[in-house]
Amino acid sequence: ISASPIKLVYIGNLGPAQDILSFIEIFLKIKKKIELDIYGNGSDREILSSKLGETRPNNIRYHGSIETHKITTVLQKSDFGLITLSQRLKMPILPGKLLTYLENNLPVIVISSRESMIKHFIDEYNLGAWLEHTKFEQDPELIIDVMNKYDSNIKKNERYDLIRTQISPE
Repeated sequence: ISASPIKLVYIGNLGPAQDILSFIEIFLKIKKKIELDIYGNGSDREILSSKLGETRPNNIRYHGSIETHKITTVLQKSDFGLITLSQRLKMPILPGKLLTYLENNLPVIVISSRESMIKHFIDEYNLGAWLEHTKFEQDPELIIDVMNKYDSNIKKNERYDLIRTQISPE
């Protein structure tokens, strides 16, 4: 990744299971060059808008909902797709946005608990980078290090094909 800011994108539901509000609180402490574009709707939308209105960070932009046909264009301008999962989430989950990111050849950065099912998928299939929520809380700049170390030398569509075969019954 070059000297220009890392471009992170989040597309999806804005609710308690995603814990985007807690992520934003921590993300605001990062001093290095990184930008976050958020697209989505949900129960935390108003709190998110209010929080960003108060703090006015120049590296976080909330765009509201996104039309399906515009997703590819947005993802092509990004370095990583963001997936955040609440530490309180105990059931196994693979968010739909994972496939959206992967089918657009976008590696993912996942912030979740060590026990989460998605961590194992990310690690096993080299789909991006994973960071434990508690470590991210302790040192927000770790997200930059983790993304910079990620080896993105994977052929186009290989990530998506690999994951799709693992979770799609044929």
